[in-house]
Amino acid sequence: MILQTGKQRKNSAFLLFEVLIAVVVLAVGITLVLRSFNACASGVKGLEDYLTAVSLINEKMFQLHCEGLSKVAPEGNFDSGYKKFSWKINSSPIEGLYIYKVNLSIIWNAANSTKTLTVDTYLKEPLLHS
Repeated sequence: MILQTGKQRKNSAFLLFEVLIAVVVLAVGITLVLRSFNACASGVKGLEDYLTAVSLINEKMFQLHCEGLSKVAPEGNFDSGYKKFSWKINSSPIEGLYIYKVNLSIIWNAANSTKTLTVDTYLKEPLLHS
């Protein structure tokens, strides 16, 4: 036995208004997911450039330690796959010691801005062997 109260719908199909609301909610959800995906992708690209700069700064520091400050050019561009990266070295002697304060910067262009990674260190200039 079925109790009937008031008017009963003749068919159980969705109303056009209900379908439109569902489509709008779905579209907003998809838009938010795609925007967050795009933000993550650009963040990964920035992180990739930063990790490359860390690797290049380590390479240049190793070169400074091996060859000495006087043998390394004070600025320049990297070769091969790192053409958008360049370096700049500023150094100043510390009086009374054979030590130099060295400021090494890696510079690159990313997303319409210039990024810089800088390391300060102290190097002992190797003595000349006779």
